[in-house]
Amino acid sequence: MVYVFVVNFVLNNYLIPGLAEKRPSVLRGDRLHVTPLPPVEFKYEGLVNDTSHSNAYLVFDPRFEVDVGDVFNKVFRIEFTIQRLSLRLMHRAVEIMKSDQLYEDILFPQSFNIRPMKPINSFTLDCFEKSIEGNSEQITAVRHIVAGSSRPAPYIIYGPPGTGKTFTLVEAIKQVCKVYPKSKILVCAPQNDAADIIAERLLDHVSEKSILRFNAASRNAQSMSDEILRISNYNQVLNRVVFSPKSEIAKKQIVVSTLTNSGRLVSAELNDHFTHLFIDEAGFATEPETVIPLALLSPKLKMGGQLVLAGDPKQLGPILRSALATLHGFDVSLLERLMEAPNSLYSRNQDGFYNNKFVTKLLKNFRSHPEILEVPNQLFYEFELQPCADKREREKLCGWQGLPEFSMYRWKFESIGFPLVFRQVTGREEQDRSSPSWFNRHEVLVVAEYVENLLYGSPRVDPLDIGIISPYIQQVKKIRRALDIIGNDPRSSSISGDIRDIKVGSVEKFQGDEKEVIIISTVRSQTDKLNIDEKFNLGFVRNPKPL
Repeated sequence: MVYVFVVNFVLNNYLIPGLAEKRPSVLRGDRLHVTPLPPVEFKYEGLVNDTSHSNAYLVFDPRFEVDVGDVFNKVFRIEFTIQRLSLRLMHRAVEIMKSDQLYEDILFPQSFNIRPMKPINSFTLDCFEKSIEGNSEQITAVRHIVAGSSRPAPYIIYGPPGTGKTFTLVEAIKQVCKVYPKSKILVCAPQNDAADIIAERLLDHVSEKSILRFNAASRNAQSMSDEILRISNYNQVLNRVVFSPKSEIAKKQIVVSTLTNSGRLVSAELNDHFTHLFIDEAGFATEPETVIPLALLSPKLKMGGQLVLAGDPKQLGPILRSALATLHGFDVSLLERLMEAPNSLYSRNQDGFYNNKFVTKLLKNFRSHPEILEVPNQLFYEFELQPCADKREREKLCGWQGLPEFSMYRWKFESIGFPLVFRQVTGREEQDRSSPSWFNRHEVLVVAEYVENLLYGSPRVDPLDIGIISPYIQQVKKIRRALDIIGNDPRSSSISGDIRDIKVGSVEKFQGDEKEVIIISTVRSQTDKLNIDEKFNLGFVRNPKPL
């Protein structure tokens, strides 16, 4: 039996091991079931009011404390419930899509339904970001998006790593604002970080009064920059996110949200309100998640109904925990389905080119050293990517003493060291009693060694420019502890920045991010454990996309 109390409440603070590592992931508004130990007949349901590191603040009816007694000197068993809201929003979105033929024209486009908004050369394209003017692929994508050449079919910005996909998306949004002053634009991304990046870049040329960063009730102020707070629905007086009045949302020309949170706009009956829908990192979201905001788009408007998807089907796709869902194709994003479908509008023609009316593949890579780019270019991108990163920037660490073929007598900015190191570590995988996740303490020591050499070696690297990736939560935790030890070293006072600025996390945490130095800890040292990774889709064995 579960007691649920909703009237007057008391607030209790509970230490939950693993909360800081998102295992379990607990958000404001979640419901937890609490049972005192030793077990009693009843469970009590608490509402998560806030979270902080390893602590959760739960709201209970006052009778909970009366029944249980001194809660601060007792141990409790806490059961975590599944947050069904996102699943319900996806189900509703699919039902809405089934209700109107217009949505079928978007999700399953055919060439005979295409209705462009403008002739492709009927307007002047004066770029906000002048660097785009010299990039033919980016210019092509922006011009076709503004013209609505694919409408009602989605337009796809196919952006391999480092090619300026989000940069192109933001420029297209700004151009739509200029060419269609009465347009209403919804911008979505799977995660808050990606949505915030777009909102901040838009502020370079768009007034704060024209933008709303629409946040979920579970988000706190600490996760938002000052720029985002100024344009968000966060109430400084109440110290929490509030739902903006429908009339206020409707006044904004641009609304930026996560895909899931856009479902609240559907609940507010803003259906058919937006003329344009832009979705960044579209390859990272499941298809039902992607269609949540689609009901907000108005395909019926003469100058509306344009959906733009930006992403890369070759990179990390949706993260699923269910083998059954994967078996039935739930791990294939809308972006990937459209691009991989045979003989579709998004397929290459007989000459090997994409139809720019529907998709543009960005080819110029502004991030990577040519030697690093060569392997993914060969394996995934048909040798089409062109290394265009500034030579001085891409080779400034090629003189680092830890690289192969290093020589003290070479010129500082000559390409002298091969910018990739494979380090064999003789170690073994381990597990703590408190977690099923794996770690490798020998690799932790090697990672710490490399970090120290980067921070104190020649040339020095700032902590903010270093990223460390591992697919296992426990390994991430151990590496962070090792970095804390490095931070206590007296030499750390000479570091430019804080050791805590080094980003450590799984591949998902680095989606869309970039660092000058990336260290990857694979953890695995024994081949007999690889079958476990393959069975449960862990690490880098079964799925090459994380790499």
